[in-house]
Formats: sequence, structure tokens, C-alpha cells
Amino acid sequence: MNSSDWGLVSRRCRRQEHTPCWDESLFHRAQNLNSEEWNLVCDEAWKAPFATSVFFLGVLTGSLASGPISDRFGRKIVFFGNLALQTISTLVQASSNSWEIYCIFNLLSGFGAIAKYNAAFVLGSELLCKSARVMFASLGVCMFYSVGYMILPLFAYFIRGWRMLLVALASVGFLYIPLWWFIPESPRWLMTQGRVAEAEAIIQAAARRNGVSAPEVIFRMEDSAFLNQTDSKKEHQQKYTLLDLFKTSNIRNITLIILTSWMVTLITYYGINLGTSNMGGNSYLNCFISGACEMASYITAFLVLRYCRRRFTLFALMLLSGSMLLIVQLLPQDMSALTLPMVMLGKTATTAGACFIYVYSIELFPTVVRTMGVGLVSTSGCISSITAPYIPYIVLSRVGAEDSPAVTEKLQHHHTGYEIFADFKAENMQHFWNKKVTDAISETFFLGWIDEHVLLIQGKEDHLEVLREGWMRRSLKPPRGFEIKCLERVVSTRAANQRDSTHQGWQASYGLGYEARRSVRQVN
Repeated sequence: MNSSDWGLVSRRCRRQEHTPCWDESLFHRAQNLNSEEWNLVCDEAWKAPFATSVFFLGVLTGSLASGPISDRFGRKIVFFGNLALQTISTLVQASSNSWEIYCIFNLLSGFGAIAKYNAAFVLGSELLCKSARVMFASLGVCMFYSVGYMILPLFAYFIRGWRMLLVALASVGFLYIPLWWFIPESPRWLMTQGRVAEAEAIIQAAARRNGVSAPEVIFRMEDSAFLNQTDSKKEHQQKYTLLDLFKTSNIRNITLIILTSWMVTLITYYGINLGTSNMGGNSYLNCFISGACEMASYITAFLVLRYCRRRFTLFALMLLSGSMLLIVQLLPQDMSALTLPMVMLGKTATTAGACFIYVYSIELFPTVVRTMGVGLVSTSGCISSITAPYIPYIVLSRVGAEDSPAVTEKLQHHHTGYEIFADFKAENMQHFWNKKVTDAISETFFLGWIDEHVLLIQGKEDHLEVLREGWMRRSLKPPRGFEIKCLERVVSTRAANQRDSTHQGWQASYGLGYEARRSVRQVN
């Protein structure tokens, strides 16, 4: 049920505003679409992208609510509860007799989908060891998502009715029922709730399955009390708000650029996905190729995160995506066969950029505001995804559903401007390749206002060797007071190094003199 399949508007109904609209030639006879059943064309065409936007609205609310709910009731219960919510909502959608009922349960389906994903992601991360956790978080979840993406057009090809297609997709949720007895609750969450015995039983059971001998007593009640005391101490520490992300120039620039990059990346990603059926050729094959590009994107993101610099990589991915979408507009009519490869290459770069920018956001924000910053930018991405279904609708309403090449050209025209604009914004970000992430906001100021080539800090924290190779960065001007403090730090560090070297020289001179006097006494 792609929104582009719903927003089918003929040229005749656009020219004659008050003429009843029903052009049966717009619907494929081999398919049973809800756009045909509910007559979502002409004046009612806006309902098609609105139904898709409602799903993303559910994703937005679910992403905001899943964290507190998971912390309150546990990861396992939230995962299976939202799985049941998504399954039941999809089944009700399949039996709905009105567009309004369909939208309401589409909202609940989006809520359950993202809440289930977040709970499963946290549960897997807390159950696995460090090495397995990295693979699970980077490739494990994403690769299975791309496999499901490629299986979806196979379901749609053999099941042409939209109601039976929803029933088939919802029935997959029943396969998870036996997993209730195999997936344990997170021991970390149980410890924070004071349920030490349950956490210990889960770890001992895992040790027996892995052939490892675990001690009889793993946790003590004091461990849970210590965690609660630590949490209570954190509550009395300094509180940060969203305003702290905009108070100073450097953290404000980071926040605004990341916000822009998230919004542009996700609106391009969902805009291309929702417009695959308008790119000409077989829409089922286009969807399958799009899923295969997802798999290539995740592998690319995994490799570049390990071996490449952050700012240059994000700049290159966005530039590649925008360039490919721009080339599509410049292709002559006799080379339309290259449209799909170019768009899919741009989609691969966009998807890799979406994975990459999530990790980059975690590295850029200081620890004290990291969760708040990542939550803010991810929320902005969800808001942009809500508007993405309207891009194919607007283009189709202006160009016409029968002009597939023109539709593709217009779609890529919108996304090209977004990507290139965000590309130049991303070039102003900082490098964080093989560097320690910042903890305090003041460290972010220091990294932003002093160029990475100006100060080279080596050695331990109590013994800094500062080499001056340039001058202050001119593009971001800090307050004069902070600039003076930075210069004072450089001067004081140099003076400390000179005192240390002088003191070491005195010690060496005194030691040599003492040895010389001692040798003279022995000779005498």
C-alpha cells in the first residue's frame, strides 16, 4: 500500500475541478487496492499520503514513549506487548471498512513497530557481551531488516489483494509466541529493580548453556543497593535541559547542523522508498532491488565507521547521493534505463549516511547532554519522515500519474536540493575518528574553537605537550573571556613544561656533580 499507488490523479480531473472523478484506467486490474475501494483520487487523493504520514506519526510517538515504558515495565514485556499491538492493529486494518478506521490503527501499528524495535535493540545489547553487541547493533539488526525488505515484494507479488496481504504480514507475528519461553529478561534491568535472584538465575542458565561453570552466588543484595544509591546520586547532580544545546555558539552549531542532516537524510530516504513504484519498470522488482541496496548500505556504513574519518565520510556520502539524484535529471530520454541504477546508488549512499549520522551524533554530543541531543535530532528525523509521503503526492498532482519519467525527475529534483544543502552544512562538522568523545560541554567548546591542527596534545593528562602550529579558528569566534582562558592554558602549559625540563636539568647536573665528587673522594 504505497502512498504513490494511492495518489493516482488523472489530468482530466485536475482540469475540471467540479467534475466527478473516476478514471478506472488508472487502476491495475490485477491488483485490489484500497485506493480503488475507497475512491482515493482527485479531491480525496490527499487521504493516501495522510494515511502513510499517520504511520510515521505513530513512529514518532512510539520512539518518545518506548524508553520510559521499557524502563518501567521491562524490556521483554514491552517487546512482546508492542509486537501484539502491531499484529492486532494490522489485522484490524485488514478488516476495516472505512478510511478513518484504517488510519487509526495505522497509527497504533507505527507505535508498536518502533516501540518493539527499541525494546528488542536494548534487550539484545544488554544480554550480549561487548564483541557480540557490536555486531548485533551494527549488522545483526539492520541486515535482517533488509532481508525482510526484500521478502516484502514477494508477498505482494503473489498476494494481490491488500486485505489478504495485511493478514499475511500480520500472521508473521504469531511465529514469535514460542520465543516468550526462550528470550529472558534483561539482567541489568532486573538488578535496577532489586530482583537480584531472577537476574542471577538468568546468568547461571546462560552459563550452563555455554558450558561455563558459574559461581553459586553471583550478585548480592548490596549490589542492587549500590546501583540504587548511584542512581540517587545522579539525580542530585546538575540537571541539563534542551536549552543547553543552544546556549553557546559551538554546541548550537553542532545541534543545528546535525538537525539539518537528520531531517534531510530521512526525508530523502523515505521519499525514495515511497517513490520506487514511480520509477518505471516492474514495481515489485524495484522494491526488491531497493531492499538489496539496504544490505549494501549497512555493510558500507559498518566499514567506513571502522576505517574512515567521520566528517569527510558524511560529506562524501551526502555528495554522492545528491550527485546521483542530480544526474538522473540530466539523463536524456533515450537513456532512461539508467534511471533506476542511479537512483538506487543514491539510495545506497543515503541509507549509509543515515546509519553513519546516528553514530556521529553520539560522538559529537557531550556525555551530559548526549541522550538529550540524540533524542532531539532523532525526533526531528521522525518529523521529516511524516512529510515524506507528500512529496510523491505533490509531484503526481502536478505532473500526472501517467508521466512516469517526469515523476521520477521531479522526485529526484526535490531530494537533490536537500542533499546538496546538507552536504555543505556537514562539511563544518568536527573530525572524531580515533578520538575520545567529549564528556563535558566545556570540552566541546574547546574542541570547536581551537582547530584540530592548532594544538597537538600528547601524553598523560597531567603532562601536556602543546605545540602551537597556527592561530585561533576564525570561522567560530568564542567570547573574549574564553579565548583568553585558552591562551592562558597554552602559556601555563608551556611554562610548566619549561619548569619540568629545567628541574630535570638541575637534577641531572647535581647527579653528575655528586658522582664526580664521590669518585674524587674514593681516589683520595
